[in-house]
Amino acid sequence: MNIEQLKYIVEVEKTRSITTAAQNLHVTQSGISRAIASLEDELGIYFFKRTRLGTEPTVEGKEMIQHAKEIVLKLQEFEEKARKKQKELKISAIFGLCNTLLLDAFQSFHESRRHIKVDIEEDSTEEIIEGIKQGKIHAGLIHIYESMHKEHVDLLFKVLFDSKVYVLVNEHSPLASLEYITPYDLSDYPIVIYNSKYVVQFFQELSDKYAPNKILFATNNTDIIEKTVAEGRAINFILDPALKNGQVMWNKLIISKPFMINHSPVKIPLGYVVSKNNSSKSVKTFLNIIQNQMENITNRLVK
Repeated sequence: MNIEQLKYIVEVEKTRSITTAAQNLHVTQSGISRAIASLEDELGIYFFKRTRLGTEPTVEGKEMIQHAKEIVLKLQEFEEKARKKQKELKISAIFGLCNTLLLDAFQSFHESRRHIKVDIEEDSTEEIIEGIKQGKIHAGLIHIYESMHKEHVDLLFKVLFDSKVYVLVNEHSPLASLEYITPYDLSDYPIVIYNSKYVVQFFQELSDKYAPNKILFATNNTDIIEKTVAEGRAINFILDPALKNGQVMWNKLIISKPFMINHSPVKIPLGYVVSKNNSSKSVKTFLNIIQNQMENITNRLVK
């Protein structure tokens, strides 16, 4: 027994005609006849009898077809709910990833799932985590720290890539002439940062371990961050996936320089966070695309 056989007997009972049922279901008449005959052999009952009025259900068949209607109706309700859930995919990411990594992922995803509306937004790490807990977004791309696993046991964190950190400076800044930038180079330059407790902690640790840094202000407005750096008022930091071959694509007045400590690149784990209860196939597909893109970044850097 399979669901197609149940759909066939329900449609034949409704139309009182195997021919009409076959047309409505876009299958052959012989296909429906064979499927119903097979089901009758399996269950040991006849569902229909031929009369001058058409194909009529038998007494036994009428009772069983009613059960089949209930099953088919429940299946239709299930399919409808699943379609509604799959019509929208909400993804959020930390500063700098929306117009590079996420945009490329969206284009790949859209090629095979054009019926799904994808919303991409930018936010702080803690706001993304809270959005997933509240069910407002499906997945987020964030910095991942060891403490998060204990703080948020209901969420799944997966590190995909140890991303290199770059310093964003105005093209005329004295820092622009350096091959790379260290924490000691930052002392005389104000810094504008994205307003996130994890970003604040990062700069506090740099200040405590190496040299004091000057935070000019923190904001969630990326336009203000861009304008402040482009005008040479402050510097900013960004992750490698937010760049194209190490270049800033959105503002030609801003250039990037590797951020290094003891001649080694500073790296921050980057990955995704989802609810442990998330079973959406669309989310998994989108995250697989992200993972493949990050693996390509890793391979490019190794070469």
